[in-house]
Amino acid sequence: MLINCTLLIFSGRPNPEWIIDDESVQNSLLALIQRLPARQPAPEMPSILGYQGCRFQIDGVQWSVRQGIVRQGQPGNLHFFSDPDHQLEKALLRTAPASYSTLADSLLASEF
Repeated sequence: MLINCTLLIFSGRPNPEWIIDDESVQNSLLALIQRLPARQPAPEMPSILGYQGCRFQIDGVQWSVRQGIVRQGQPGNLHFFSDPDHQLEKALLRTAPASYSTLADSLLASEF
């Protein structure tokens, strides 16, 4: 299994992307996901400049997390979960490779 992650931050430039292939990190992320409580559907968040969360894909299933709201699936078939302490979002940012670590560390310090 591979987890493809995208940091949603840039407008007009490609967003940073990386693959999480470390099995222990994958298992930690999956454990966090399994503990997320379901929630009512959330309205689409407005597009803003700057940090807009993370998008990731596990076994072909699309996920996104932003401001404590986790979405799983595709439009028309979405499931919503709460990440009230931003544990999943923080964990994803901590997986950023060295080339994006300064950016990820800055986001961890300023967004949470």
